[in-house]
Amino acid sequence: MNNVDIELLKRAKSYIDDMSNGINTISKAQVSKDDLINNPRISKRLFYVSCVLNDHLVKEEKSS
Repeated sequence: MNNVDIELLKRAKSYIDDMSNGINTISKAQVSKDDLINNPRISKRLFYVSCVLNDHLVKEEKSS
């Protein structure tokens, strides 16, 4: 994977981390408690995707 792809994955992980923590990725403001991304089922899936991306990024960095 080239550097552009790694940087894109890092940025995507950052967005997912924000959303899983109830933060608007654009404004960096906390979203309302009623916002869809604060639904426990959704935030758990976002945390999961973040972990998968992190594992992939760690493997890529080790192989570089």
